[in-house]
Amino acid sequence: MHFQPDGGIAVLSVTNNMTIDLGYFTEVGFGTPAQRRQILLDTSSLNTFIFSVECDSCPADTADGKGYNASDSSTHKNKGTSVAIDHGGLGLKSLLVPSQQRIDQPCSSRSLANANGHREIKDRITPNKVPHWDLHNYTALFTTALPYIYLRDDTAVGLMELLGFDFDKFLLPPNVACDDRVYMPNVYLTIAGHTFTLSPYDYTIEWSFPGSPTIFVSAFSLTGLDENYDPQQIILGSVFLRKYYSIHDYNLEAIGFTSLM
Repeated sequence: MHFQPDGGIAVLSVTNNMTIDLGYFTEVGFGTPAQRRQILLDTSSLNTFIFSVECDSCPADTADGKGYNASDSSTHKNKGTSVAIDHGGLGLKSLLVPSQQRIDQPCSSRSLANANGHREIKDRITPNKVPHWDLHNYTALFTTALPYIYLRDDTAVGLMELLGFDFDKFLLPPNVACDDRVYMPNVYLTIAGHTFTLSPYDYTIEWSFPGSPTIFVSAFSLTGLDENYDPQQIILGSVFLRKYYSIHDYNLEAIGFTSLM
């Protein structure tokens, strides 16, 4: 993780699991000598969690099965205090790290493109001739912590039925065969007056299991929230963000998108 003090940029290499959870991770070194650990890039959280060897209930985040060990670092300073942050109700204990003033502006950008390249599909149905759902006064939440596109339950079910996803097949999520995607239409999301296009290759996710044929599950999912829940939310996770180059400007409280070239 390299920062340029002259106002340049820091470029992080990310890894991801494109088959199920679509979580994006980057490797960061902590302590002296550096202990390399994987961290989840979560744009919806104020905190970044590094699992410690002192946490008995934390999963191992490295191949050797070890978390961060403060006693192995010559530059670690123990202030004698601990900080507990309740992250999503998990109650994980964590280490509070003060800002090092390495970033001039609270602005970040990301490109989560599939490493296998991009696919495009010609429109088979025009937008004015297909069913559409008007979801007014909804809040769009963009996050890398969740994989799918979470819609109101009735909207998600109706959309997946219209697109031709197979439900209740061996208790799997709604899915389609690989060859069927070429016949499926694009999906258009209009947010704040801007229309975003998702092809069948964008809104399906590959699932592979040993000894079983590869299937492609729907990237649309149900929020599980009551219809009267306020505020009404549409959650756009990694499957949406990987389609676009996004800029998160925390000063302006705005998110900008542009198509990947």
